[in-house]
Amino acid sequence: MSIADAKFIKNINRTVILEEIIKNEPISRSDLAKITGLNKVTISSQIASLLEEKLLIEKKAENSPGSSGGKKPILLFINKKSAYSLGLEFKKNAISSILTDLHGDIVYKENFSIKKTNLEYIIDKIETIYDHYFKKLKNPVYGIIGISIGIHGKIDKNSLIIECNNLKWKNINLKKELIKKFPDLIINIKNNNQFSVLAEKSAYNVSKDSFIYLNMSAGVGSGIVIDNNILEGTNGLSGEVGHLSIELNGRKCYCGRKGCWETYACERAFLKDLSALKNKNITFEKFVKLLAENDKTTLSIFPKYEDYMISGLLSIINIFDPKLILMYNRIFDAYPPLLKDLKKKLSKCTKVEIDIHLSTQKDLSCCLGACISNILEFLNINSLKLKEVISE
Repeated sequence: MSIADAKFIKNINRTVILEEIIKNEPISRSDLAKITGLNKVTISSQIASLLEEKLLIEKKAENSPGSSGGKKPILLFINKKSAYSLGLEFKKNAISSILTDLHGDIVYKENFSIKKTNLEYIIDKIETIYDHYFKKLKNPVYGIIGISIGIHGKIDKNSLIIECNNLKWKNINLKKELIKKFPDLIINIKNNNQFSVLAEKSAYNVSKDSFIYLNMSAGVGSGIVIDNNILEGTNGLSGEVGHLSIELNGRKCYCGRKGCWETYACERAFLKDLSALKNKNITFEKFVKLLAENDKTTLSIFPKYEDYMISGLLSIINIFDPKLILMYNRIFDAYPPLLKDLKKKLSKCTKVEIDIHLSTQKDLSCCLGACISNILEFLNINSLKLKEVISE
């Protein structure tokens, strides 16, 4: 066996061991050997290296299984406080941020307002956010390992920002500039929904290997998981399902076409339709108040909205054949009967059995997914199961 082959196998073994510890911690060396099928010498060697790198910690079990006289096993844990991960999401007038530990547990979260959109200002703002969090940490071994950023717009596979309407950017290489500023950090830049679906994949307690995440706030974007892999597309531009046409000569979309699904189905479109019916501007907060008052006009709009939703969902089901659809849509959060009615109507339109649920991570999903992306790259692992899940 060549030196290169031996090193390759060693790295694979390290990945397998780390992933199993993350899934099953606390875990003993003997149990780790049983689960992985690796021999005790390999386990001992890899664990010794990980302990030396301070990525693992070990403790004696508090209560020994079996007889009271038995030797208490030494249990292994990920040293979650050895490193931290920073995830950002660029919104219209703010940057949302989350700092997690190596478990992906949220340590801090905060929004930072932005007054300008030029590249130099944004880079300075990112540095300010990094410094803000770094000062809060108590001498971690590895500090903040990376900064990953979710962008609302078109991002290619090389992280070039082709278009971002929020910042009025076109063909901006933010990653290149950030690598200059933070040469030792992991830097990833993707479409916000790519990070969101990673967060849902890590958090949602299902065995579904194919599912779709839909963000239906200002528009409709998606993250797509097929056979347990996140689909990016040839140019990194997959997931623009909001521009599926549901009406040939329908409403005008900013993309230049007519009848795009997001002009009917997103939160913004719903509130625009409700505003037209009420003949006044209805914000989300006003909508919630109208629901509490059982406003007849507000309740009357739901059947048509369900039809708009189904028009797009049927296309998604026919194209991708997912086992699960997860939606981030505050209209459904505010009015729970809507999801039940939607499922009932949808079942009459297709013979395909499909689960539809609301997002577990809600508006935190992008930043959280960005943090997870850093952790996966830092530990060189393929998946991370979140210990703490934000429930509905």
